[in-house]
Amino acid sequence: MSQDLLREIDSLAESHTVARGTTLFRRGDPASYVYIVRRGRIVLFWDEPATVRRIDALTSGHIIGLPAAFNGQYSVSGKAVQESELGYVPTTKLMDLLAIKPNLLREVTRMLAEEVARMREICARKSRTKGLGRVK
Repeated sequence: MSQDLLREIDSLAESHTVARGTTLFRRGDPASYVYIVRRGRIVLFWDEPATVRRIDALTSGHIIGLPAAFNGQYSVSGKAVQESELGYVPTTKLMDLLAIKPNLLREVTRMLAEEVARMREICARKSRTKGLGRVK
């Protein structure tokens, strides 16, 4: 991620300290914020009635919730596993910023494409190890 993008988004953020164990959002919730991790550790996970699967752990310098800003809802859940300092950026402010700064929009688009590729690789690894079945 470019430092310009991080700096620009962070300039819109309101600082919050969240306690260990705080759930920031749940899968399916309407997207209200994008989060900048300034300090601490946030775990992203997929929660279903019968199971919880950890997807990623993000630390200082990461932006959380970019896909949700575009599609309107969080696709995973997020929880602080350490006391963390976060920058909360309203999704409306982020979208307004990207509308007037095409260079930042290109950077976000690149990041989202990299995330899609990373998630596809995770799915491919899971299918190789668990035999998720064939498409006919």
